[in-house]
Amino acid sequence: MPSVKLTETFLKSVERPVSGTARYWDSEIKGFVAHVQKTTTTLYYDRDNRRHLIGKYPTVKLDKAREAARDLDYRLRRGYARHVAQSNPMIADLVGQYCARPTLRSEKYKEQVRRSIEVDLRWANKRALDITPEMCRDMHQKLAKRGVTVANMALQYFNTVWNFARRMDRNLPESPAAGLEWFPEKKALNAPICDLVAWKKAVDAIENPVHRAAYMFGLPSLFTVRFMFADAPEGIREHWLVFEQGEVDLCYIDPGHDVDVNLETDLKTMTRIWMGWRDLDAALKDDSLQVTGPKAHLSTMREWLGLSRLAHIAKRPPQERVMRAMSGGSAAVIKRET
Repeated sequence: MPSVKLTETFLKSVERPVSGTARYWDSEIKGFVAHVQKTTTTLYYDRDNRRHLIGKYPTVKLDKAREAARDLDYRLRRGYARHVAQSNPMIADLVGQYCARPTLRSEKYKEQVRRSIEVDLRWANKRALDITPEMCRDMHQKLAKRGVTVANMALQYFNTVWNFARRMDRNLPESPAAGLEWFPEKKALNAPICDLVAWKKAVDAIENPVHRAAYMFGLPSLFTVRFMFADAPEGIREHWLVFEQGEVDLCYIDPGHDVDVNLETDLKTMTRIWMGWRDLDAALKDDSLQVTGPKAHLSTMREWLGLSRLAHIAKRPPQERVMRAMSGGSAAVIKRET
């Protein structure tokens, strides 16, 4: 990283890189740096892995930028302005933080995330703020030569890791990959089935009904359902059910994916529906359960929601149900009041 005195003459005549970012540190003000890219020059004050944006040159005059850098240097050294500095962690640290989530139980998924960022993108040893939207676009195009699914997946995993880190540290800016336009993909579920009878037998043999529904009803490769329980304690009202590449994960922290279906109800209603004590269609009709999303997904809700195995057992009418109460150590059958 070269150290030079940043002057108007130097910034106007500096050679611009074809891709990536060249950094030039000022020899007089420690932490004052110019990030030179193909078409832009951005001035920062950057010390101790925390960065503050001063502005784009020449929109911000160099003398004003130097004055701002000196002021920030004075205030940050004395602890007066630590809140204005942006975090600039290593991408490898963000990946480790994301994969350490207690609700992220799939080792296969964690390995996919690590491989995408460490091997496909090769960004593990870069700092977060060194990655620009231009780098994301270039890498997206480059990876597309290996397949659009590889390109989309790598940058989507990067977005997910970044968005999780941003919830932990609000000083991080928006993900540089947030504005990418994803390549259209052919869904693997649309591949022709040569032997339909054999395929149906294989799907019926899947023990997990939620996994079985993913094959039978053609859920997308990434399918996210957001649950909102209005009566739950603050902080655990939202949950996300994520179907991804044949794996199912239940998250209580937003995974950062686009939501396909929103489901709002209370805990008691959801429990009664799951156990089969309350009819799903009746709950939808009286709005005690509110669901929004594409019609194709809503029509298969009973399958991907994964109701209890007891839910399909016929229930007695309410007036004929009984309760058992313990009396003197023996169970007494009591007729339910109607």
